[in-house]
Formats: sequence, C-alpha cells, structure tokens
Amino acid sequence: MSFDQARSSDLSARAKAFSVSSLIGAPLGSCDDSSDADASKHQPSVRLLDGDKDDDKFIPNQSIVGELLCRELWLEFHTLGTEMIITKAGRRMFPSLKVRLSGLDDEVLYIVYVDMDLVDDKRYRYIYQSSKWVPGGPGDVPHQERCFLHPDGPQLGKFWNKQSCVAFDKLKLTNNRKPSQRDQIPLHSMHRYQPKLYVQPIPSDCREAFNTCSDWWRTFCRRRSSATSLTFPETQFITVTAYQNQQITRLKIASNPFAKGFRESSREPRPSKLSSVVINEVPPTLIENDGYTESVTLMQTFLEKKSQAAECLQR
Repeated sequence: MSFDQARSSDLSARAKAFSVSSLIGAPLGSCDDSSDADASKHQPSVRLLDGDKDDDKFIPNQSIVGELLCRELWLEFHTLGTEMIITKAGRRMFPSLKVRLSGLDDEVLYIVYVDMDLVDDKRYRYIYQSSKWVPGGPGDVPHQERCFLHPDGPQLGKFWNKQSCVAFDKLKLTNNRKPSQRDQIPLHSMHRYQPKLYVQPIPSDCREAFNTCSDWWRTFCRRRSSATSLTFPETQFITVTAYQNQQITRLKIASNPFAKGFRESSREPRPSKLSSVVINEVPPTLIENDGYTESVTLMQTFLEKKSQAAECLQR
C-alpha cells in the first residue's frame, strides 16, 4: 500500500471532499465508487462561511420557473432588432426586464440578480440601406462586473413566489468602465448582449453579511453551480449611443410612457417671427383652413403698425 493510499484510508468522507487532491480534480488514492458518491453528497456547492449547516442542500432547483412579463412588447422590438442606449451616467432599459418567479423552496434564502452575457465576440454596425445589423469586426474584451442584484436583496423563497412582478427597472446600462453606482452595468457599444436571470440560494446565516457589506453578494455570482439560470431569447439587444433604426425610435416613443423628450421634439413648433412673416404671405383661404385666422389677423395688425411707425421715423 502506498503512502497516498494509507493516507486516504484515514480520512473521513467529508475530509476527502475538501482535500487538496479533491479540489484540483486529482484522484485521492484508490477509493471505490461508494466512497466517491458519499463524498460528493457531502460536498457543498456554495461554501463561503465556516459552520454552514445547510450548504449540502444547495443544488440547482429544476422546479424554478420564470415567466417573462410584457413578452408581446419584447417580441415587437426583437423583430426589428432591439437597441438599448448606453451613456456615461447610465440609461435605464426599455422595455425593462420583468419576470414572475415560481417553484422556489419557501424556507430557503435566495438572491436574484441579472447578468449581461455577450452573444458572440463580434462588434456590429448598422446598414441603413438594408436596415440590418451586420458584424463589423472583432469585439472588445468583456467587462468582468456585469451583474445587478435585485434591490429586495436576500429573501425567502415564499417571498419571491408571492411577487406578481420581479422588476429590474432600476438597472442602468453604462459605457463607463468603472461605474460609480451599484445600479449600473458596464457594457461595450455596438455589441449584442443577452440578459440572463439567476436565482441562487444562499446560507441562511448570510443575511447579516449582506447587510454589513453591500458588495459581498458578488462572491456568490462567481460561483454559480447552485444557481438556476433563466434566459429569454427575445430580450437580446445591441448597445448603442444613439438609436440607429428609425422604427425602433418610433416604437419606443409610442410604447415608453416616459419618452417625454421624444414627444416634445415631434410636436409642431410654435410660430416664430420669421415663420409669421411667411404665414402673412400665404393666401387667406389656406390659412383659414389650417385654423390660423385669428393669429394671422393679429400679425397683420402688428405689421401695419410697424410700417406706420417706420414711416413716422422717416419723416
């Protein structure tokens, strides 16, 4: 019997699961199948705090289901090629990501967060003649921090199950490499992204750590073996600094209740002095049909008085 074999026989199943050889993937001596199964059963998928008693039950929950809300609106944008504005200060998504969750364990603590995955490693450009996005070259190196935690933080599964809408309307997209706010996700312009939702269980004694350290949850985001991921292909989008497709612009103006700036720009401008002079030269019949009779009459009176004043000055 070799030294490694003798050492492995003295270790318990749980000790084998956390041994150096087990962590790096190397076999630990000549263990039979029953020992490996026992060790894998006790090995936790998430272990960040010492003394966790519930970590052995954190395996991906296959019963978790997510339903995308406002799916019809997303499909309208997806048909045209969804574009999302990114700025230095951060711009909120429209349509915003809203889901309804079900199937979570009532007594397990969960966090829900969103990650933006690159669809491919290409940079895109818009062809105006064909109104299509086409690859325009290799893409940029993706940012490491692309996660946004839902503001409700860690909650029991029964809390998430009762929510009729889990909305990420506070999420902002930015092209700032080092965002200064927690609600911002840094992205590259002219790249295609796929939002991905994660529902991840955490140890029950981690709630206090979340309250004391605001960024402590990011440690879980790097170890997603226990998380359930939800992907909706119709939510893919291309990041831009200005809308390229005119149809996307019109659809956002019509659908977004907060698109006040776009609506004001589309309104009929108020007549200026220069336009009033032009209106004065329009035949009265056309002006009356457009409903400008009263304003033109006042303008004609103003012009007459102006000409009379000019004649007085010449005298």
